[in-house]
Amino acid sequence: MSDESVSHALFYCRSIRRVWKGTPSYHYIFTHSSEILFHDIADMIYTSLTKKDVELFLCTAWFVWFNRNKALKGQAPDPDHAILNLGQSLLEDYHSSQQTIVPSSRPGQNLVQPSWSPPTAGLLKLNVDAAVSKVNRKSGFGGIIRNSEGLVVAALAQPHFGGGSVPTLEAKSLLSMLHWCLTEHFFVHEVETDCKAITDALSRHKEDISVFGDLIRQIKNTLSQFPAARLSHVRREANTLADKLAHRALGLDEVAIWIGDDPCNLIELLSF
Repeated sequence: MSDESVSHALFYCRSIRRVWKGTPSYHYIFTHSSEILFHDIADMIYTSLTKKDVELFLCTAWFVWFNRNKALKGQAPDPDHAILNLGQSLLEDYHSSQQTIVPSSRPGQNLVQPSWSPPTAGLLKLNVDAAVSKVNRKSGFGGIIRNSEGLVVAALAQPHFGGGSVPTLEAKSLLSMLHWCLTEHFFVHEVETDCKAITDALSRHKEDISVFGDLIRQIKNTLSQFPAARLSHVRREANTLADKLAHRALGLDEVAIWIGDDPCNLIELLSF
């Protein structure tokens, strides 16, 4: 497995060929030698297919790679026949999230939307978020670690069963992601959340005996295990990938963890 090429893992493995059959990308993938590089196949698809087909290609390839990582970590992979449906579902969810109303502005007024900013060179940044289902007592936690080049180092989507206030669930999500970072030895230097209640509570010295207050104390203790780590509040627009992972977790029954190089460049897909 360690000598397996990216192209073989994504396309030419016998069980994976079935995933691509019937997709617009199939002809461009399987009319070439299995020695062809992933980036060469991607370049042909970028220049030959429609934007919609390119997006489906990238989503499907990402889920194939994600499934491979699950198998390598001893987790139960998704059935091969379900991978294409998962890719299509991710794409639909992304497009649905983009159908937002842009507020009108006065003539000549420039609206500068806040966006995610990378950490200092050589450091790692963790973004976290929580999403709450409107139909049951289920929430989703999302965390994503990126480096100074904006590349994804690791990501996690975790379903959570049980209710609570939004700040409490956001605090539980943050605490869970910090524990994950410690377990996997990701010593992040910057942590961002779009829950202002958390950063406000961390700056106060007044004792809080509520569930939320107890979570804040646990967060303080856990943060102390990250040398020079800094937690800050950001606008939701600067926390979009963590938000997408949290919403993705709402549809999961178990934790999904992704670690390693991403040949499909998920961030590029989400900004396509």
